[in-house]
Amino acid sequence: MVNRSNTEGERKKYQSTMDERHKEILKTNRINFRKNIANPDDINDMLFSRGVFTESMKQEVEAEKTPIQKLQKIMDIIPKRGSEAFDIFYEVLIATGNGTAADFIKPELKAYRLQNPVQSVQSMGNLANAQLPSEWPNEQAMTEPITVVPCYRLSRVFKENWSNTMTYSMKKKIRGRAIIINNTNFYGPSENGVVVLSRRKGTDKDKDRLEILFQQLHFHIIVHEDKSAQEIQTVLAEEIGDPYHSAADCFILVILSHGTKTGIYGVDGEVVSVEAITGFFASNICPNLAGKPKIFIIQACQGENKDHGGMLSTGPDISTIGELLRKTKDMSLNEQDAVKDPAQSSENRIATRRDIFIASATHPGFVSLRNTLYGSWFIQAVIWVFQRHAHAEELSTLFRMVNNIVSRGRTSDSESEMDIFQAARTEDSFIKKFYFFPSCHE
Repeated sequence: MVNRSNTEGERKKYQSTMDERHKEILKTNRINFRKNIANPDDINDMLFSRGVFTESMKQEVEAEKTPIQKLQKIMDIIPKRGSEAFDIFYEVLIATGNGTAADFIKPELKAYRLQNPVQSVQSMGNLANAQLPSEWPNEQAMTEPITVVPCYRLSRVFKENWSNTMTYSMKKKIRGRAIIINNTNFYGPSENGVVVLSRRKGTDKDKDRLEILFQQLHFHIIVHEDKSAQEIQTVLAEEIGDPYHSAADCFILVILSHGTKTGIYGVDGEVVSVEAITGFFASNICPNLAGKPKIFIIQACQGENKDHGGMLSTGPDISTIGELLRKTKDMSLNEQDAVKDPAQSSENRIATRRDIFIASATHPGFVSLRNTLYGSWFIQAVIWVFQRHAHAEELSTLFRMVNNIVSRGRTSDSESEMDIFQAARTEDSFIKKFYFFPSCHE
């Protein structure tokens, strides 16, 4: 039986208007397509199977006598087939072995295509099984250009999750806002006239590379530098009142700072608790983001204990940061983001603490490590994993991979003869799966 609502939805989708910029790209590259495409019949068949072409359009192409004439007919039809036709045409070119022609459509993805010449659209999901770095920190991995692998509409992940009601909607061209608070220079607290919190060398590497990553993941990025504890709260208070979020799919907050077991340091040495930070985004406080995924990524220590490792154990998780939700190698280059601690409900309202995901660089009570040249172990692992696997993996899986990488790292401890290790952690109250779907939008 034909689902009439789905059929009508598909019809409306292909009756929409293609972006003028995309039309211009197709128009100016017609000669390039003619020189680099030799199998228009395959392209015609796949465009029909994807629903871009109707039966009559497919027959129009087949009626042409030569391959060049068939290709010209295809190029005449595609610009008239709606907003999604451009992206689907790119995917079809890749799937039919026309990578060179695809590069004219999306040159920003050429580097990835050349690095993976044998990858077809159908096999893109296999990238998730790629080998993780054998050691961390890894200079090459932490300095390489960032290119997010696209999610293709032919992929299993897209087909199973794009319209799935148990997956958070991430369909808008700009998914939402990503706020980065980057604290580098501190002027408090002080002991005997000396500022205790050191300058966070290397944090700008994290900030700069996160901007590139989140831009490719379709977020609007705003960066705040060197904020006091009160200023952090002011930034968040202003953010939750912004009507921008009513039309957004998602919200991301990244905090790069020193930290302690009780929270995050402002540059004045005062502390803001993680509970207070996430509390700003409770559904009753920020209704514009109610029911939408809110992701918090925190690069900061949560104490001054150093993890010197131990025998493998199945012991309990000692974390306490999730209480809100439940109720390279050179030590001279690897610093710690830690110092000592200073002395109504109703049936039709969603849970106020729902749809929150917190990813922390370390566990409560322990230090996190930052390379002064290349950035923090945790954030650089996030960047490494997300650019390679966000197209195919759910958020919790991405962070398991991040933790896998971070936990491989070790650096010497100047105060003991043992190495220091680090383990990241997550806590969430998500009720659906979360995929970034890079390169896909309505």
